[in-house]
Amino acid sequence: MRRDLDTWSSWWFWILVGSTIAVVIGVLCEAPEIWQEVGLSRKTVAGIRRFWYFRVRKIDLNGWERLCPELITTNERHRKLIVLAGFVGWTFVALGVAGEGFAEYFVNDAETNLRAFDQAELVETQQSANSAAFAASLADTFADKADATAKRALGKSEAAVSAASNAERSLGKAKDEADKAQQASLSALNLATGARQKADSFEADIKFVKTQAEEAKTKIEEVVDEAKEATEELHRIKVDRSLTNEPLFLKEVSNFPGAEYTFSGVSQDEESVKLLLRIDEVLQRAGWVRVKPNGVVMGLPVFAKEPDFIVAVTTGTGVFVSIESLESPESINLRPRMKWTRPVQAAMGLAEALNLWISPKQDAKTLTVNRGTSDIVQITVGKKPIR
Repeated sequence: MRRDLDTWSSWWFWILVGSTIAVVIGVLCEAPEIWQEVGLSRKTVAGIRRFWYFRVRKIDLNGWERLCPELITTNERHRKLIVLAGFVGWTFVALGVAGEGFAEYFVNDAETNLRAFDQAELVETQQSANSAAFAASLADTFADKADATAKRALGKSEAAVSAASNAERSLGKAKDEADKAQQASLSALNLATGARQKADSFEADIKFVKTQAEEAKTKIEEVVDEAKEATEELHRIKVDRSLTNEPLFLKEVSNFPGAEYTFSGVSQDEESVKLLLRIDEVLQRAGWVRVKPNGVVMGLPVFAKEPDFIVAVTTGTGVFVSIESLESPESINLRPRMKWTRPVQAAMGLAEALNLWISPKQDAKTLTVNRGTSDIVQITVGKKPIR
């Protein structure tokens, strides 16, 4: 890097020298013009004559013209050459001064960088020297420790030689003991062979017992599953049907405000009537409109505030929804749901909500589409299914 800085400084130094030479050349080129302005012209000679109070004859003046015609010349061509030389000299001076300014700046900058580089290199050298001195001191310390370790190792080696001698003496005794141990191991091997035979017999017995235990475990699991199913069935029989999540049920049926519905049938038991009233309450909150069945109906007056609202008695099981349409269910399913008639959409939404949030669950199909023109959603609440 320092070589690059030296090269950069030297290059700008020679530019500085060249600029100085250009200034000198410019000054020399302006010399004739200066000489013409301050030289011995006619006016200068006349001034000298008046200063010394004497007269010079014209012949003498002509003599000056012959001796130094460049001082009192009146040639126009010479004047133009002098002006051109002055312009060239001015140009050289201007370029030289500008070059000197730039070159001086970059030379100083390069010298500054060189001094900074030398200073950094000096600091780095000083740090390296300090590190080397520290390393030398550390190596001296380690050398002292290594010398002490070597002395301790020498002492241990002498002790090891002594121990080896003792071990050699003990080896003979150990050999005798090994012979005795070999004889004992042969006896132990014979005993182990007999024990292995007995262990194999025990292992077969253990496998048989394990198989019996696994079979018993399987039977127990089957009994537990049957007990769970029986418990669930008992719960299904004892617990009344209900809407498990009324907020979600209400949200689902609230998408069809103004939909007309009626109860086309209900079982005579109290549980079915309570479920009918609960479904009616949620539908009323969702904005559905309950209408009376068409014609004369023989059944139960389930609504206390409307004693003339009679719901027919049904002997069926489960909750079902039905709707009439001029299209068959197959034709309806071929079109997107958003293109179904609004009553069919409302009936489907109610059937899906009942499938999701009525408990205990029922396995039968909930929605039925019949041929007809009525837009009233028919709801039948039969007795609770046993299965």
